[in-house]
Amino acid sequence: MKLVPDFIDFVKKDFNWKAYTYAAVLLVVLLFLNQHYNWYYTYLNPTYWEGTSMLWYTVFYLSVYFIAAIPFLLIKKDYKVLKNPWFYLKSTFFIMLFGLTIGFYSYYDYEFVGLTSTEGAYIKHLLFYLKTTFMPLPFLILAKLTFDKRLENLYGISASHQHVSTYLLCLLALVPFVIAASYTAEFQSMYPLFKPWYYHGAFDMSDAELALINSMAYCFHYVGTEWVFRGCLVVGMAAIVGRSAVVPMAVMYCAIHFGKPIGEAISSIFGGYILGSLAYQTRHIWGGIVIHIGIALVMDFAGLFQHYCTSSNR
Repeated sequence: MKLVPDFIDFVKKDFNWKAYTYAAVLLVVLLFLNQHYNWYYTYLNPTYWEGTSMLWYTVFYLSVYFIAAIPFLLIKKDYKVLKNPWFYLKSTFFIMLFGLTIGFYSYYDYEFVGLTSTEGAYIKHLLFYLKTTFMPLPFLILAKLTFDKRLENLYGISASHQHVSTYLLCLLALVPFVIAASYTAEFQSMYPLFKPWYYHGAFDMSDAELALINSMAYCFHYVGTEWVFRGCLVVGMAAIVGRSAVVPMAVMYCAIHFGKPIGEAISSIFGGYILGSLAYQTRHIWGGIVIHIGIALVMDFAGLFQHYCTSSNR
């Protein structure tokens, strides 16, 4: 299992106790503020309905990233990186692309002629997932063809698939923990993210068919997420920042889990760091895509099981 030696090698070469302590303290503060003040649902999520979400999601993610990255690099004395304008320009480009994509919600006001209100709502639900991959796609291709010509792949979308079979084994090992978590009240209050009973009868499809199509769209959501975080912010930034790209990415990755159960937000720190370090080592993101999609689908199907099959939800 070469994943473990690769991960250990990364930690040995990147670890700086002062810089890592700063990142840990910052994460504790961010998690506390979000939990104590319900920050995400009080301030950020309402911007969808106010029409300002593209601005504020972008500002929020940029702020978190640079509050993590700049002191982290200062502590590690990576002054060369901090003086390099491409560090700021590239990272801002990637984060803005993500923030604008997540914040884009004007399609919520679309009217779908000939469809029922339930069918229109279902289409909008699918668009929320599909946009994460397909909105950034042309801009990332353009970036690759212009200022990132030397990059060997499309930000981690690579012909290489090193370690993918091992990632699958890791996924299988994680499944029992997800299933166990699905019996908690906090999990059941959040999952399943897709609730087929909201769309019952749409397009004359069964709830199972609606859930299956949703799952396919859901997969694209996580391809897009991996592409930005492990692909752009690690593989894409590696030539400028080196291994120091991983920790700031992991801090920002935790921030996109605000609004979800605290256990999920905390676990995202470790997941983001591990997947980021392995993406740096292998220069591809296939393993992260496998893990991310697998866990996400298991969590949603576990939520469906809890809703339909446990006595507490009957």
